[in-house]
Amino acid sequence: MDVRSYVELKSQTRRDETATRLRRVLQIALLLAERSMTRAELAETLNVSERRITDDITLLRAAVVVIEREHGAGYRATLPNPADRT
Repeated sequence: MDVRSYVELKSQTRRDETATRLRRVLQIALLLAERSMTRAELAETLNVSERRITDDITLLRAAVVVIEREHGAGYRATLPNPADRT
């Protein structure tokens, strides 16, 4: 494999990883908007580690998605309503 092919392959891999994470983050937001779930339940449902769930929840919070944590009950999200934007 030449250098150019290698760089293109790495670039495509990075785009695929980014798209996969974006889909997972959106799934987490939608799941938590429906019902409370623990980190372990989310990890099992999405087939990823609990650490990855923690990182994704941090990302969602940084994007102004309100995610509350109830001890023993798990996380719950409140998604912003686009109609409320002014």
